Amino acid sequence: MHDTAQPLTVLAASGDARAHRMRARFRLAILAAWIAVLPVLLYDVWIVDPLHDALAMVLNVAIWLVFTAEVIACAAVSVDPWGWLRRHPIELAIALATPPILLATG
Repeated sequence: MHDTAQPLTVLAASGDARAHRMRARFRLAILAAWIAVLPVLLYDVWIVDPLHDALAMVLNVAIWLVFTAEVIACAAVSVDPWGWLRRHPIELAIALATPPILLATG
């Protein structure tokens, strides 16, 4: 999923060195968001108190914003933004298919 397997010289030649550096900046936030997804979803399902329901929604929004911000930032700094998006379909799908509004309507 991450393009860390490619040497930086190859990334620089392909024009994605800036996007690679941007992904490195998001690495810790993405890891924290991935770790938080399941507990927050389980919390959201099991807790019926309106106050705690609101807390779960805030956490869901925060997680989604981390993933969406990474996609936007990496595509924005890439030399070929559309090419970056084509090479990272999973990240794009997470940002587009999982907005918290879908959880709110369910």
